Amino acid sequence: MKINNSYKIIGGKAISGRIRLSGAKNFSIKALAASLLVRGESFFSNLPNNLDVQKTLEMLKSIGVQCDFNVEARECRVNTTNLKNILSDSSNTNMTTFLIASALLKYFDFISFPKMKGCNLGDRLTDFHVLAFNKFGISFYEEKDVYHIKKNKKMLGCEIELPYPSVGATETCLFLASISSGTSIIKNIAIEPEINALITLLIEMGVDVFYESDRSVRVIGDAVFNTISNGFIHGDYLEAATWAVLASITNGYIEVEGVIPELIGSFLGAYSMLGGEYKRISNDCIAFFKGKNFRKSVFLETGVFPMLRTDLQPFLAVMAALSNGTTTIIHETVYNNRLDYIEDFNKFGCDLVGFNECIGNKCRYSCNYLHSVVIKGVKNIRSVKEIKAKTVRSGMANLLLATVAKGETIISSIDIVERGYCSLFDKLKSIGVEIA
Repeated sequence: MKINNSYKIIGGKAISGRIRLSGAKNFSIKALAASLLVRGESFFSNLPNNLDVQKTLEMLKSIGVQCDFNVEARECRVNTTNLKNILSDSSNTNMTTFLIASALLKYFDFISFPKMKGCNLGDRLTDFHVLAFNKFGISFYEEKDVYHIKKNKKMLGCEIELPYPSVGATETCLFLASISSGTSIIKNIAIEPEINALITLLIEMGVDVFYESDRSVRVIGDAVFNTISNGFIHGDYLEAATWAVLASITNGYIEVEGVIPELIGSFLGAYSMLGGEYKRISNDCIAFFKGKNFRKSVFLETGVFPMLRTDLQPFLAVMAALSNGTTTIIHETVYNNRLDYIEDFNKFGCDLVGFNECIGNKCRYSCNYLHSVVIKGVKNIRSVKEIKAKTVRSGMANLLLATVAKGETIISSIDIVERGYCSLFDKLKSIGVEIA
């Protein structure tokens, strides 16, 4: 059990077992927001019980949505018959607040909602969302810790090109386009798996969405929405990567069920270069373990999907840090504060040096932020008395290091990590991690 919002990890042994993935966090909370686009009851299956889902459900309840979540069955019914236009629940805000507000514009001319909270990864560009609102005829302004949006006229379809293929801004545009009159063309969109899953869900709900190119969609508005009869949440491939790394670094063997291999291709390539191996057991099951070969020099650069996802690089940094004899360079191009793990890793005895300069292709951050890191693999690491989780992924990366370090390490502020993982403590215990 979790004590004082901390896990105590005693590391140093191989970890083996079988785990079934929970539903994807990044899609589940957006699917719940989509239920607001239609009045009535919608149903979701394989919904994970992580903190972000819990927070989203609490936000929905605060605007009048009836939520019935059967945690054991991973099933949830939501009824959106009685909606309100003021989202006052600032304690549970997350990345879905813009989507919730966008959906409510279908019914209300004025929406008020608190500023969103999330992991401190650097600047989250609200400007992209503001651009979308303005393009669709919506005024946007801030007042202390609250955002206000207002319809000035009938919402009309438009053509919009995002300055950067932001996942959140793409989702906001999809919602706004589906409730506007006429046709919209959205260019330079993100194409992450959760975006494709959301587009599929919107089509099932009655929205006409067509890909015009690999990063452009046409959306025909004035949709007649259907309720969601079975919004299935696909397995979380970021969780799959977590167990893959754990198996490799502990010289263990973990079978992961519910994974779609095609969604983690860029990860699997980097995983193999850093000494991990895998084999497909069945259509949705992959076994991960440590391989015999690795490259002496590895260069990784994050980017918009299908390039290497920024969420994955802290885990790959763990593999790099523990690959004795390997030098790895990671260039982060998505967030300006994703390398917050450097200091923490070095406390374990790893050898990481960060740089403000671009090592690799020149990116939009130039030399203003620490966004490149050189990692020299070491043979052994030490336990740390206590280390505090800062974000979901870097906090999990610290936990992964703790499973290798002989001795006891306390990971505090573990609720931050649990935002992205369902039943994390129980899953770790089930595969043999010594944890209290």
